[in-house]
Parts: sequence; C-alpha cells; structure tokens
Amino acid sequence: MTQLIDLGKLRFHFAGDWASSTVYESNDVVKYGGNVYVYTYALKVAGTLPTDTSHWSLMVEGFKFQGVFDTATAYRIGDGIAHGGKIYVCILDSTNQTPPNATYWSQFVDGIQYEGAYSAVGVYQKNDVVVYGGSTYIALQDTTANLPTVTAYWDKFIEGVSPKSIYNAATVYVPNDLVAYGPNIYRAKVDTTGNVPSLTAFWEIYISGTVFQGVWSSATAYYLNDIVSYGSNTYRSKTTQSNVLPTVTSEWELLTTGFSYQGIWSSATSYLIGQVIKYGGSLFQAISDNDNVNPTVTTTWTKLVPGYDTKGDWVTATEYGIDEVVVYGGNTYISLLPHASTVFSTDLAANKWLKFNSGIKWRGAWTTATEYLPDDVITDGVNTWISNSAFTSGSSISADVLEPNTGFKWSRFASGASGVPTITSAVDGQFLSNNGSSSVWADAVPTNVTVTSSTNILNNNRYLCDTTAGGFTLTLPIAPSENDTIYIIDISGTSANSNITIDRNSSQILGEDEDLLLDVAYISIALLYTTTNKWRII
Repeated sequence: MTQLIDLGKLRFHFAGDWASSTVYESNDVVKYGGNVYVYTYALKVAGTLPTDTSHWSLMVEGFKFQGVFDTATAYRIGDGIAHGGKIYVCILDSTNQTPPNATYWSQFVDGIQYEGAYSAVGVYQKNDVVVYGGSTYIALQDTTANLPTVTAYWDKFIEGVSPKSIYNAATVYVPNDLVAYGPNIYRAKVDTTGNVPSLTAFWEIYISGTVFQGVWSSATAYYLNDIVSYGSNTYRSKTTQSNVLPTVTSEWELLTTGFSYQGIWSSATSYLIGQVIKYGGSLFQAISDNDNVNPTVTTTWTKLVPGYDTKGDWVTATEYGIDEVVVYGGNTYISLLPHASTVFSTDLAANKWLKFNSGIKWRGAWTTATEYLPDDVITDGVNTWISNSAFTSGSSISADVLEPNTGFKWSRFASGASGVPTITSAVDGQFLSNNGSSSVWADAVPTNVTVTSSTNILNNNRYLCDTTAGGFTLTLPIAPSENDTIYIIDISGTSANSNITIDRNSSQILGEDEDLLLDVAYISIALLYTTTNKWRII
C-alpha cells in the first residue's frame, strides 16, 4: 500500500549553527561543520550532537573551509582545512588530529604549499615548498629543523641559483649560492662558511673569467685566472696565491710573450725575464730574472739580434763590450768578449779581438818619433811603405828597415817614379838602390811558406808559422850566402805558449853560439846573414 506524504504539512525550522545548550525539537535544522542536519527525535532534548543518528538525520552534505589546520581548533565533520599544500575534509569530529589521518580526515584536493625561504625553526608539512639557496625543495613528510638537502625529508623541486655578490668569509652559503671570487663566479656545492671558493670540496667554477691586475706585485693576493704583466710577458694565475713569482710554473702559466726594451745594459739594474737590452753591438733578451749578470752569460741571456757597434779608433784603458768594432791601424777589429783594453797586441793575443775587416790607413809622409800601427801606409820620397806592426818610428825609414834588432817594421807598398833607381848592389834577391836622397835596401818579393812543424828554412822566403798544434824548430841553412834574408812570422799568435826555435846550424845568431827562441805572440822578425856579423835581426 502506497504511503502518501502531504508536503504542505512539513514544517522546517532553521536554528542556525548547532549549540550544545539549545533544546531542539522535531524538524529543527542546524548547521554543523560543513553539513546541514534535521532533528528527527520525538522528544525535545539538548546536547545531542548532529552526528548522532538516533536524534538527527543528514539533510545536506556540505563543505566549510576553516583555513590552515590548527592543532588547537575543534573540527567537525564537513570542515575543510589546508595542510601542507593539500585540502582535507573532516570525517570525524576531532581536535589536534593532524592530517593525513584517515580516521579523522579525507584528502579533498592534492596540491603544494609555498612557504617562502626555508627556516630552521619552521614547521613544515608534506608538499610544503621552500626556497633554499638558488633552488626550491618540496617536503616529503612533516619535518622541523631538517635542512632541505636532507633527502629523507625533502626532494629538490626546481634547480636554480642564487647570486650572492662578492665572496665574504663570514657569510653562510648554501648549495647553488653564487659568489664572485677573483675573476670567476663560483657555485656552492654544499653548506659552507669560511671556505674560500678555490676549495673544490665546497665550491665549483660556475663561470670562468679573467681580470688584468697590472704589473705583478709581491704584496697583492691573486686568484685563479688573474692576469699580470711581469717583465715583457703576461701570466695567468693557476691558483689562489700571493708573493709567488710569475716564473713559478706550478702557480702561473705564460700567457703571452712580449718585448720590453730597457736600453743599454747596466750592472746596477735588475732585469726581469723577457726584457731586452743593448750590449755592445747586439740586442740580448733575459731568459731569467737577474741582477748584474753580464749579457754574454748564455744561461741568463740569449742574443736576440746580432749586430755591431762602431767605437772609432781603439783607445787604451777603455771598457769594450762584445760586438763592438774599433779601428786599429788600417784594420777594424770586433770585440769577442767584454774587457778593459790594455795593450792592443796583448788583448789580440788573448783572443779579445778578431780582425773584422782588413784594410790600410793612409798616414801621409813618414815622420820621425811617430807611433805607427799595423797596415799604416806612408810615403818616403817617391816610395810608399806599409807598417807590419805597432812601433814608434826612428830616425829614418832606413833605420826602421835596416838597423839591427829593430824588427821587420816596414814592407814596400809601392815604388815611385821620380827617376829609375840606380842599382848599386844586388845580392840574392835584394838590391841597394840610390833614389837621389838616400840608399835603402829594397827586397825582392819573398815567397810565403806556411809552416806547422819543424822544417829547414831557405833564403828569401817568408815563413808563416802556425804553432796551434805545438811548437817546432826552424833550421837555418848550413852554408848561408852574403845578404841572405829570411822572414819569420807567428801568424797564429800562439808562439808565447808553443815556442818557435831557430836552430843556428853552426852559425852564430846575434853574436852568440846559441839557438834563438821566439816566445812572444805574433812576433815577426827578419834574419840577415853577413860574413862579418853572421845572422842578425833586422
């Protein structure tokens, strides 16, 4: 049998929010939590909760949002709260029952909750999102005082960086913080305080850069990739360091090689690697730092540009440098090593000079008491003569050429044409000519013979002796003729150590029954034989 309900007889009374002190009767309607309930019990009572189905029936299931969950708030069925980025609906009246708790709460909306920068005293719930360093992290569970880098409680949500300006040892840095340190940008790998960015356990290079710091200074602290100039070069710092010379390869690397001209070398100046100076006739470059090291020392300097520097006439008591060129007599000589000049022949014998160019020097008419040098050319009457050594002229050309013990000082360079000389005497290649003013011996052209070992010597030969390999003996003719003339010259300049012995071969030399020993470097003599005086030096 069908039951008919007369809706016109239904009467509902909305009584507002449920209150425990109110007496409710049939058909009273109240709000409780997010729901609406109707009173169905026959008797009027107070204090019975709307969730008690013996007295109440759910009329409208609803939702009442109560904001962020609070442990001190009493929640009712149907109340909604936000907790850790999610929305929960209360399914059982409760107080201090923290979601998620399936007995009291049902998850309504899944989401995240942005909580700003991480705080060590913050109370975080699952799905809360915080910023820590340059990244954002999401909580995996409720947590307090656990850093976002602790993977049991947090997961990295967004990878990022956080610029923090110039590094400061007193600042607390967290992962992905960026700092400027020297010319580079570094990223913190872990939490760190007081650990400089060059320590790879705490930092890594994020962006490499360079900064030119000018001339290197021992008082300056340098960082990785700082660039300095030192000497004529530039260097890049490989580490963080101070007061380490750029030439130390463990701390620096050569970036560019340059050229820095410092003028003429001075013993009072300290030079740096790569700097260039002029010394003598050449340019030298320092291959290491040095102080008062002569440029000829090859372990410290290298000759960059060979050259020469003309210094005019040679002067005694003068400081000469390597590759400087002087004029001495008719020739030029180049200095082989730095030295203070003494006597030219002595310096030449000591290998301080090398003949640079051979030549002659015109000195005009011969004069007495004049200092002549090798290859000086003079005139005497209609003839010209060339000097064979350095000496001061005597009373006449004849005296220089013929007088005993004076040495072979002049050779005829050219014969003049003021009349044909009258030959008054001729013996074995020499003749005594009368040119109208004086009588001089004029030699026929002798034959040059190079000698390196002991030999027998003959008339009218010029023996060019080389004793580099050792001394030797020259033996005079056993039966010389009147006016025999023999020339002996030390062309190697070594006879001072490796002597030349003249074996008299039974004839006297300089009136003595003894052999003649030549022990002067570059010595040049002529021996003339006469029946009266035997062998004499002319």
